[in-house]
Amino acid sequence: TEAKPSTLKKNVEIVRPDFCGWSALGPISLFIENVLGFHEINAAEKKVVWRKYREGRHGIKRLRFGTVVTDIIGDGNTVEVNSNEPYTLVVNGKEYSIEKGKTVFNLEK
Repeated sequence: TEAKPSTLKKNVEIVRPDFCGWSALGPISLFIENVLGFHEINAAEKKVVWRKYREGRHGIKRLRFGTVVTDIIGDGNTVEVNSNEPYTLVVNGKEYSIEKGKTVFNLEK
């Protein structure tokens, strides 16, 4: 037997692409919060709080909270956001209004 995702009968097709079990939730949460710096994601308030302290290009794609699906990518002092709905993004204590579509802004030092 080889380690691989669940498949339908006769190993024809993967049943659940990109599936991870319950045991993956802890390490994923630690990575999002402690490595990437996304400390608060609040669907009720449509708000994301990001403590951006890492250098280089990093962020998160396809972040879903409530009905919002967004990409938040930082590269140096530039932040590029793509979202299906408006929300508030707080980066290092400063609030930015994110509109539907693509938003690009520079962080203040």
